[in-house]
Amino acid sequence: WEAFLQRVKAKKITLHAFVSAAAEKSLDGDVMRIDFEQEKYKFHKERCEERDNVELLKQAAQEAFGQPVEVKIGFAQKEEKLDPVAKALAMFGEDIVKVKD
Repeated sequence: WEAFLQRVKAKKITLHAFVSAAAEKSLDGDVMRIDFEQEKYKFHKERCEERDNVELLKQAAQEAFGQPVEVKIGFAQKEEKLDPVAKALAMFGEDIVKVKD
């Protein structure tokens, strides 16, 4: 994540500031999610969703992670509504989290 942020900063410092405020971020295969707290960072989310900024994020991600990625930007789910198993899967992936009955 830090390597990605440094590449974003080198391309556009204001975009770096917006992305740095993300509440949740993840890379699952070729999909990178950047989610913001809805109450606080609506402006940040909207700026990140601008076409030019999405392209810069894609470029920085490809440089940092060594593969092309799709960038999805949204709002983070509130903790009380999020299933703990779903949260663990989102954070660590199916390879690490094993669900037992």
